[in-house]
Amino acid sequence: NAKIVLNEIAEAFQQDEAIRIWPHHFDTGAFYVISKNEKGEMAQTIGIGFAIPDSMINEPYYYLSFWSADATEGLDELPSLPSGQWLMPDWNGAVLKHSEILKADSASEQHKLVKSFYQSGIEILMQAFKTG
Repeated sequence: NAKIVLNEIAEAFQQDEAIRIWPHHFDTGAFYVISKNEKGEMAQTIGIGFAIPDSMINEPYYYLSFWSADATEGLDELPSLPSGQWLMPDWNGAVLKHSEILKADSASEQHKLVKSFYQSGIEILMQAFKTG
């Protein structure tokens, strides 16, 4: 299920980055280059994925992370998400906990909740990258 929804979100990036299992944390995910600098090096990236319980969150969760080579203003004051929560300044991103997903009434509603988490979070980050 995680790979299905992550592939749906990944299509919006129009990059050939496959969803995979990351060996260092055993999470399922990918990261996408949002912009490059004048040397062609990565300047901003967004990561998406599904993680098992770890030292940060004690239950499975979907995550949306970001990285910027340069300081981006306003990232500590991002708008709230319709589902999930930003974890700044402790971590550069947001999480949607499994327990929050299970509160939805049906599999269809759970799917919509996860997609909404990603779509709104990515939109907020893209806006922050443009203005920051």
